[in-house]
Amino acid sequence: MQKLHEERASLLSNQLTSHEHVAATQWMVTVADQQALVTVELIETGYLVAAEQQNYRVDNDWSLGGPLFKAIVRSEEGKSKANRKPVCVQVETTANGYRLFYRGVEINTQVRTLLATKLNAHMLYKEPADIG
Repeated sequence: MQKLHEERASLLSNQLTSHEHVAATQWMVTVADQQALVTVELIETGYLVAAEQQNYRVDNDWSLGGPLFKAIVRSEEGKSKANRKPVCVQVETTANGYRLFYRGVEINTQVRTLLATKLNAHMLYKEPADIG
């Protein structure tokens, strides 16, 4: 999803010459306190995704703003049809990531570029105000 947002941003007109937006291919995905490096390549039918030493092909026709992400996910290790898994995920965009609903589970994720992840590590945590 983030890759599609980035690709769209790189196609916007009136960008400064020699300062055009280049869509990132590597992302740091954070779920709870776990992080994973993910590489995403846009292909004609969807995406090629490399995450945690596994390669996946995600075939879909999802468009920006669509509430349901429907796809066929296959591991690139095996090319058999038994390897194909249909997936349907409800997607909500949040201020700093996505809220995903899959099979009754709500998952809050953050998707950042590698630079943003490094810079975020230097951010100070602000304690919530004690109003009690």
